Amino acid sequence: IIKKLYSPVLSVSQIETYNKCPFLYFIQYGLGVYPLKEEKLLPNELGSLVHYILSINMKKDKSINDLVQHYLSKNQDLKEKIYSSSINQYFIEQLSKDLEITLKVLHQMMDISLFKIYSEEEKVEDKIKDINFKGFVDRMDVYDHYLSIIDYKSSAKDIDLSLAIQGFNIQMLLYLKMMTKKYDSDPGAVLYFNTKRRIMSGKGSISENINEDDFYGLYKYGGYVIDDNTDVIQAIDPSMNTRSNLVNVSYVKSRGEYKGHIMSTDTLNQLMEMIEEHIYELYTYMINGNIEIAPKGSDDNNIHQKVNPCRYCHYHSVCHFDVFYNEYNLVKTYDINEILGRDD
Repeated sequence: IIKKLYSPVLSVSQIETYNKCPFLYFIQYGLGVYPLKEEKLLPNELGSLVHYILSINMKKDKSINDLVQHYLSKNQDLKEKIYSSSINQYFIEQLSKDLEITLKVLHQMMDISLFKIYSEEEKVEDKIKDINFKGFVDRMDVYDHYLSIIDYKSSAKDIDLSLAIQGFNIQMLLYLKMMTKKYDSDPGAVLYFNTKRRIMSGKGSISENINEDDFYGLYKYGGYVIDDNTDVIQAIDPSMNTRSNLVNVSYVKSRGEYKGHIMSTDTLNQLMEMIEEHIYELYTYMINGNIEIAPKGSDDNNIHQKVNPCRYCHYHSVCHFDVFYNEYNLVKTYDINEILGRDD
């Protein structure tokens, strides 16, 4: 029965959903119960449009408005939803303006970096612990024998290593492993780019000139650089002096070393072993029919906001989870530096 319910090939987002709450996974991917379509534009609909425009205009320079119209001509339901609502039309207009700035920033980053775009929207398939996974990588950049993958997001996103070993936000890490295996390359970086427009704040006069470095610094990638000997850091941002405007890395001249979101290859391998063990444990629960109502949670409110799926879940009227009667499946708080043996 379970094999008939669940697909033999998973996406990483599916295993992440099961990790958040087995019952949520069962309702959505087992029974195929989905919420009614809403009139407002959904994040995944806007995200697909953004990915389409960026996949074309990273290498070309076409009118964003023309690309939006072409995309809508292929998606009639979305087109009707937009043109039946003035609010939705406004959102699309603002999205187009945001993307004009976003593309300028991305092209500026590409002009600086020695990493160059190799592929976009590339399909990836592989086995991890005998589990079949599939997905798409938004963008893959290469430099020498190093490979980096970039994911476009409509909000700020990063990798919390303590949560990653517990199955949260692991998609890009798994994709990096799949792609380096496919191309027999070394890992360079796993990065996120927030496509939303940034707003600068300051105490000076509105007539003062904006420092370009400060502006571009607002758009730096989230994620980690995988580097054993500074080759990758220097290739990603050759213009870097003390602080990179492209990645969360800085150079401490007094110590002659880099610090920030940097990980050695050994640390990455160790991290991936822990993630894969957790994935296999989840998969074992899944194929043994575990569909308990057990959403993840935390006593720490900041962590709870990251891991708990209930706030945006469409199925509360089905599960009736009640904090006065039910308990969250609490995540653990790890000292990640001690676990992975990382230096300060």
